[in-house]
Amino acid sequence: ALYLGDMGAEVIKIEPPLGDGSRYHRGVSNALPAEAQSALFIAANRGKKSLRLDANSDAGRDAVLRLPGSCTSSGVDDSRFEGPETHAG
Repeated sequence: ALYLGDMGAEVIKIEPPLGDGSRYHRGVSNALPAEAQSALFIAANRGKKSLRLDANSDAGRDAVLRLPGSCTSSGVDDSRFEGPETHAG
């Protein structure tokens, strides 16, 4: 996803309700303010849009399943998008 974003694709990252844990990860001697995002998060998620939702709730699951249909693609086989009911385990 990082490289697709670098090439101009609109990448939407779905995060859990509390957000990505790496967003505020601190090293042992990191003196950054608590509200500052970590360098790791910034580097790994550059160019991505973030969406926080609870995929375990009915509304969140519906939103996740609607995302592929609301995207436009060029050369991407969107038939590979599967709903949660098709995955075993």
